Amino acid sequence: MAVDDTFVCAGGVASKDSRIGDRGAPLIKEIGAGDADDFLIGLASWGTGCAFKCVPTVYSRVSSAIE
Repeated sequence: MAVDDTFVCAGGVASKDSRIGDRGAPLIKEIGAGDADDFLIGLASWGTGCAFKCVPTVYSRVSSAIE
């Protein structure tokens, strides 16, 4: 599957990335203290499912679905 502008890649840190069963998990940009200003970037879509180093998870970009 190709990665186009409706996706965003993130992660790629060993044992700190999404795994099998995490599909739909949020990718959030934390802004400031507390949760009030946090920004939803994407939802886990696909990847290796194994949290390998240097292999990111692909997230569906939320902004591409908002009109």
